[in-house]
Amino acid sequence: MTFEEDLINQVRLHPVVWNKKSEDYKNRLKSEKAWDIIARNVNKTKKQVKTRWQHLRDIFLKELKKVRKPPLEIQEAQMNNITRESGPITKICYF
Repeated sequence: MTFEEDLINQVRLHPVVWNKKSEDYKNRLKSEKAWDIIARNVNKTKKQVKTRWQHLRDIFLKELKKVRKPPLEIQEAQMNNITRESGPITKICYF
């Protein structure tokens, strides 16, 4: 198992560091203790695991955004359908 896989599994066990709905999410003391435990379990420093986790999370969110965003052609087609059906309106609609 790679370091990243170990890190992901360890972080999954400690929702205080990732789950915003957790009661203790904003508790800095509990969060730091969880990072200490995670770092010890993967044999790295706390700074290393926090930095790597942030990097992995950022990459994941970037890729997720790509998947969820429809291609430009679909967006343009949707806007063209709106303008044809509604009459002469601008492409940018404010509600």
